[in-house]
Amino acid sequence: MHQIFKAVRDLADEYKDVVFIYPMHRNPKVRAIAENIYLGEIGLNY
Repeated sequence: MHQIFKAVRDLADEYKDVVFIYPMHRNPKVRAIAENIYLGEIGLNY
């Protein structure tokens, strides 16, 4: 799971003109992984 979120973050860093929307499970453990990678700070909507 961590690698998937990291890949999405890398893509968002590279393509700043693209809006990424990533549906996420409500499980707090999954959400914590995304928050640790700071997906919200790069403008990723989840």
